[in-house]
Amino acid sequence: MVLTHIHIAPTHGSQVVGLNEVEAVAGAGLVGDRNFGREREVTLVCSGELALAAAELGIGLVIPGSTRRNLTLDVGELPRSTGTRIQIGDVEMEVRRDCSPCENMETAVGPGARAALVGRAGISARVVVGGSLRVGDPVKIGGESTLP
Repeated sequence: MVLTHIHIAPTHGSQVVGLNEVEAVAGAGLVGDRNFGREREVTLVCSGELALAAAELGIGLVIPGSTRRNLTLDVGELPRSTGTRIQIGDVEMEVRRDCSPCENMETAVGPGARAALVGRAGISARVVVGGSLRVGDPVKIGGESTLP
């Protein structure tokens, strides 16, 4: 299980930018991203759930970044339980909530994408332990929550 893609959008509605590395700041999110310092610090999506959506849509794949999520993980599925720990390299995050697909998915991914991505559009998480995230970093899911 590894981090395969990093994307940020500098402002709301701007194009996503693919990166090889980004700094994650505890309690704030990803440096340079539109959600830095907001409740929705970091968004994650995974290859396994995107593959299920692509199959349902009858397309080869959902292009990483088209869902506007920050991090794409090469895992089968993401945890949806609040407080579940996700470690990527030295960075630790906790799941906050499921992310619902928005209307933009119909344009960015294709017709029917919003429905195909329900329960597969990723999660939002908060950064608990900051550090550098790099494409290729190992991913570990599970562990104790520190949420109250």
